[in-house]
Order: sequence, then C-alpha cells, then structure tokens
Amino acid sequence: MAAISCRGLLHCVVLIWSLYIHLRQVDARILQETFLYQVEVQTAFQATDVDKNFICATLDWWPSEKCSANNVCPWGGAGLPYLDLENPKLLEAMKELRPLVRAGGTLENIVVYDIGGQLPSEPCVNFTVNEGVFYGFSGGCLTMERWDALNAFFKKTGVEVVFGLNALYGRNKTKTTTGMGSQNVTGPWNWTNAYELMKYTRKKNYAISGWELGNELMGLAIDARVNPLQYSKDLRNLDRIVREVYKGHHTLPLVIAPDLQTDTYKSVNTLLRDHPAIKAWIGESGGVYGSGRHGVSDTFIDAFWYLDELGTASLFNTKVFCRQSFVGGNYGLLDRSTFEPNPDYYGLMGERVLFINVLTLDYISAYAHCQKDNKGGVTVLLLNFSNTTTASFNFNFLGSNKFSFRHEYHMSPADGNITSQVVLLNGQPLAVTSDGKIPRLLPVNKAPFEPISLKPLTYAYIVFPDVHASACERF
Repeated sequence: MAAISCRGLLHCVVLIWSLYIHLRQVDARILQETFLYQVEVQTAFQATDVDKNFICATLDWWPSEKCSANNVCPWGGAGLPYLDLENPKLLEAMKELRPLVRAGGTLENIVVYDIGGQLPSEPCVNFTVNEGVFYGFSGGCLTMERWDALNAFFKKTGVEVVFGLNALYGRNKTKTTTGMGSQNVTGPWNWTNAYELMKYTRKKNYAISGWELGNELMGLAIDARVNPLQYSKDLRNLDRIVREVYKGHHTLPLVIAPDLQTDTYKSVNTLLRDHPAIKAWIGESGGVYGSGRHGVSDTFIDAFWYLDELGTASLFNTKVFCRQSFVGGNYGLLDRSTFEPNPDYYGLMGERVLFINVLTLDYISAYAHCQKDNKGGVTVLLLNFSNTTTASFNFNFLGSNKFSFRHEYHMSPADGNITSQVVLLNGQPLAVTSDGKIPRLLPVNKAPFEPISLKPLTYAYIVFPDVHASACERF
C-alpha cells in the first residue's frame, strides 16, 4: 500500500522543482538569503505515538527480469528467492537498523509454497515472464529450504517479520480487459497452501509477527481486483486458520488486511476514528513509482520525500510505515549492488509524537518526537526545502524551557550535489567502515542559545537531551 497525502504530493513537486534548478546549474550562492523561524514544541502532552516497529522496510519478490517502461531492469538478485542472505554488509545493515520487515509485494499474490499437496493447477516453478497473466509473470515458488534460510536470516539480524500470503492461489490469473474499478477475480481464495506453510512455520518455531492477505487486491489495484465481499470472506478464513494453527501460543500473529491504495492520511484517520482496535499501516511506499529512478530515488534528495512522509504519517496516527524497499529496485535504503546504505538509511526519531508549530512555514517542514532511548529528551527534525534560503531557528518549549545543551546532526549532500549517493554528517561523509560496520552518528554539541542554522536543501536532527519534557518522561 502506498498512501501519499496531498502534502506529500506538494513536496514531490518541490523536489522536482529543486532538482530542475540544480540541473540547470543556477548558482544559489548568489541568490542566498537567511530567514528566521520561530519554533514552538509542546512538551506537556503528546500528539500521538507510533508502534515500536514504526520503521519498516520491504523485501520484495521481483526477479531480475522485472523491467520498467524505459527498459531498465533494477532488481538483479534482490528478490526474496535470490537475495544473498550471507552477504556481511546486508547482515550488518539489517541488524543495525532492525526495521520491521514486510516480506511481500505484488508477486506475493501468486507465489506457491512447495510443501506438498499443491493443486495440480498451481505447480511450484520459478517465475517466468508471461504478459498474458496478472503482473506479467507466471510461476513463483517458495521452497522450504529457502523459507528455512530466510528465517535464519531474520533470526540472525533480530528483526520482526510480517509475511504476505498468496491470495490468488486457486483463482484464475488470466489478464482481462475490464476497467480499473471492476472486479476481475472470481471465486474464493484457496487457503490450503497457506495453511500448510503456517503449520510448517509453527512446527519450526519461526517467529512470524503477522500474516497479510495479499497485496493491493481492492480499489486502485494492480491488474487483479477482488470483490470486497469475497475478500471479507477470505479474510475470515485467514483469521480462522491463524487461530487454529497458533492455538495455545502465548501471542497470536497479527492478521493484516486489507492492503489497498488510498488518497490521504486524513481520510484514513477519520475512517478509523470509530474503530480504535484497527490500526493503520503504510504497507509499501516508495518515492518514485515503478521500481524508482536511479539518480533520484536512490540519492540524497529522496530523504526529503521519505522523512517528510514519515513525519506526516506519524502525526496522523499511522502506526507502521514500510519503505519500499530495504534493498531492490532504485529506491532501496541500500544500494542493491554494494549493499551499502543510501543517504536516507539513517534516522533518529523516537516513538512518541509531539505537537510542533513553525511560525511562517514556507519551505520548512518540522517534526518533533520524544528522544529515542532517553526519557525526557526531545528530537526535532528540520527539513529546508528552499534552494536559496538559509533557515535560522529560535526554539520555545511549551511546558519546559530549561536545557543546558543540544546535539546537532546536519545532513547534506557531497559536493553540494542533491543527487549524490553520499551523505555528509556535519560535513563528514558517512561511509561503511573497512570491516563492514555501519558508521556511528556523532553530533556536534552546542550551547543552549547558540543559533541553529540550516543551509538550503539540507536537513538536520536537533536533539535536546535534558529539556525534561513531561510528555516524554511517562514511558
């Protein structure tokens, strides 16, 4: 699911505009000016909170033959059946970030689990290009040997996992010419293959935190669309088999559905206001549709979209945000060839969300959370979308204005190039160490009332460890 708010679309326009200015080589230094912003952070009470697994990343199924309209094929060996699970850089990057992993994506709908008893019409064979069926691929097979290896990888890196199930199993997969709003998949989901996979998983004691019923099968779906009434019946069957397989288990895995595209965070938040037991997730969101674009969604400038979306989603009570992808395509948190972090891999925000107000908001996005792993501290994310204006900030903490120092983490592109794949922290490149370790984020320390300055098209995390925010002391 990729839910993009109107605010997000506006900022996408800003990013494209900024990129255009950059590529036209306008010398921003000649035009540069400074503007002072007044920032108020409410520390007495919280706005909302997010799940401990708010930062989520996907591992998708796409084979190397997955290509975009301009004949770029950016997946290589990054799909779930092919990923090198022993790569030390991959292991280190996953272990260090430790996101919730959503294992799934479009092709999850058609993958067959090789565990015996499959339908004759559903052989477990490798993906092959086939333009006559949904998604342009036939086949898709998860062997139990590969499932064992994936779960060993998940355990070794310490991540929690939700797994997307084959919701088109047993149904017709021939592509039809019905309109976008029409349902073109008939008949019920055959849940027997998923049931066998769950039993195997439980027997092996693999820790799966949630089971998801398919990928984008309603609303603005990709190719295959299921009638909502039928989908609700399928969902009841999923809930039933989860309860049966995990009977007596101390915690039931989540049942996750429906996965669909929607228009704004506000509309989803309004819809769920009367249903507090239901939590909204962003199950899949990437900065550029169709596997991303090299030179944009794998560079420094992509952080502006990603971090702004994270901030907006958290304010609208979204509990989990899954980035497409952890690795794969041209929009991964890791480069798919080197397994080294792209610029937007690094982050510092906590789980509890605070209200923040920036007087005269032009070109600035700001978000405040309680500091991660430090009671009473506050972390503020500031993004300067202007390509000419340096922003200066004065802070006022409503409910607590006493602090003795702050940490600053200023993020900028190498050589001032917003399409660089190298990010600088306080002027120094962040790079994997010689032994493959993710670099530590080291701040510069500032006195409390030294001015905070943010250069054009850069962003910063400003941490106030001893502001004693009462909303952040009640964990």
